[in-house]
Amino acid sequence: MAHNLTDQLFDTLETEILKGVYKAGARFPSERVVSGRYGVSRITTRHAFSRLCQMGLLKKVPQSGYFVTDYLTDASVDLLIKIMQSTDSIDKDILFSLLEFRRVNEVHAARKAALAITNEEAGELGLLAEKGQANLENMGVLCDCDYEIHRAVIQYSRNRVLPLLFNSFKPLYRHYVEFFYRLPGAGSHVMPLYKKLAAACGAHDSDYAAHLMDTILSYAENRVKDALTFLENETCVDLAAFRQTNG
Repeated sequence: MAHNLTDQLFDTLETEILKGVYKAGARFPSERVVSGRYGVSRITTRHAFSRLCQMGLLKKVPQSGYFVTDYLTDASVDLLIKIMQSTDSIDKDILFSLLEFRRVNEVHAARKAALAITNEEAGELGLLAEKGQANLENMGVLCDCDYEIHRAVIQYSRNRVLPLLFNSFKPLYRHYVEFFYRLPGAGSHVMPLYKKLAAACGAHDSDYAAHLMDTILSYAENRVKDALTFLENETCVDLAAFRQTNG
């Protein structure tokens, strides 16, 4: 039970820091204050603070207490992975930054994949696109096909690091892709582009493959951003609601 309380407190404090409730450089509330505010023990609070320090969100200064760091300069890749694996909520600006980060990396992956792909792999990519096209009304199959297409392109790029980053993105990816495909016309627009992408990779046309991947992901980003304008006064996206909107 204590472990669950620590997780809950850590997630709450992490979200508050990322939302800017506590500014970089500011003194963070003491263990005593946080314990009283959230009704948890000092031990639970201490464990949560320790994890925030490990993530690079807090810094403990002897005799002075805890201070909020500038996570953009001090935090590690562990924080990025933690954010990408979120299934609760996510800062909207961070979500959009992640989508931009993903687009940059996957455009590069598409270019590399087109140069390294085998005929058999290109055929598998084409079959995934055809399966998605044939299942535009089946949300589960459609989302699975989308995920597998992107996973395959990254795998075929032969880059050893990109698959690790993509795997970390999977929990958030599922929320994002379901939301996207619930938008009117999204599936019918992108699945033909995926078929063209498979053909471009099969023809080893790296420039066109990169262009198609950029077109697909830019379209998806813009549709999602437009659809989230109703949250313009919110700083965080509730991923449970994010997944169900337009359902």
